[in-house]
Order: sequence, then C-alpha cells, then structure tokens
Amino acid sequence: MARRKEFKTIAEGLVNSFVSRNNDVYYWGIGKLYSHMVTSGSMKLKIDLVHRIMEPQNEEFKLLIDEFATRLIIQIGKRGLKRDYMRKAKLTVIGYPNEPSPYFGRMASNRVNCK
Repeated sequence: MARRKEFKTIAEGLVNSFVSRNNDVYYWGIGKLYSHMVTSGSMKLKIDLVHRIMEPQNEEFKLLIDEFATRLIIQIGKRGLKRDYMRKAKLTVIGYPNEPSPYFGRMASNRVNCK
C-alpha cells in the first residue's frame, strides 16, 4: 500500500511541474504543446514516460519527454522504490478550445487538462 502512495506522490509532483509555466525544459511548454495539438488536429496528447514517446509524434518535444522521464526515474530511486513496480507512466494532455473573449484580445483563452 505504501508503494502505491509513493507512486501517487511522484505522479502528482511530475504533473505539477509539467503544467508549471517554468518547467525548466520549455518556457510555457504547455502553450507549445497546445500549439502542436492544434496543428496536428488532435486535441489529446499522450506522453509515455516509460517508452519516451508521444502521440501524435513531434521530435521537437524529445527533450521535454526525456527530461520528465529522467525526473520520474530519479524520484523512484530517491524513495527507494524498485523500477519494476512501475508498470506504466503516462501524461495525458487534453485541450479544450474556448470561444475568444474580447477581454483577452488576441490572446487565446483555451484550457488544458493534464493527468
């Protein structure tokens, strides 16, 4: 049971770092990912941190995926957990386009959900 709580804590920390506007990999990485969602025509991104791949694929985000996969492995090691206990580690980003608001002007008021 304790292992599951530890993995949940690691996952929450990774998601919080991932959605931060200063995530140490990209400044406003979420905005870049949202732009990729729009241009690819898919409003859902799946990032597999175990296999270090993203769907839909874009090589521009290889550094971001590698960085977060490495952070995951480091956190597992710091907590003394076995990597074999981790079956999968995926970040899912879903974009929800909103109608433009006159209040925001030319800025997009789009939302993203990350889990």
